[in-house]
Amino acid sequence: MVGMIKLVHLLRRRRDTVAAPFVPALERVREMRDDARWEPLCGANQIQKQADRVSQIREQVTIPHLATERQRVAPRMGFRVWLDLFGPALVGITALLAALVIYVLTD
Repeated sequence: MVGMIKLVHLLRRRRDTVAAPFVPALERVREMRDDARWEPLCGANQIQKQADRVSQIREQVTIPHLATERQRVAPRMGFRVWLDLFGPALVGITALLAALVIYVLTD
C-alpha cells in the first residue's frame, strides 16, 4: 500500500517547475552575507550616533528578571487560608468540647 502511494506521488510530480523571480537576488544576498560585504546606507558618523542612542536607551531600559531568577516571597496567608487549614481541626475541637459539656451536664 505504501509503495503504491509513493508511486502515485512520483507520477503526479510536476516536472516543469519554474524558479521564483527573486531567487537570483536571494542568492546575491546570501553571498554578501557569507562574505560580510554589507555596504552601509549611511555614513560612519550616523552609524556612531545611532550606536550612541541605542546604548543610552539600553541604560534606561530595565529588563525584568526571569521567573527562575526572581526571589520567591512567601505569600501572605489570609483568613481564608487559615480557615481552610485549621477549619476541620476547629470543628473537631468544638465537637469535643460540646460532647464534654453535655457529658458534664447530664451527670
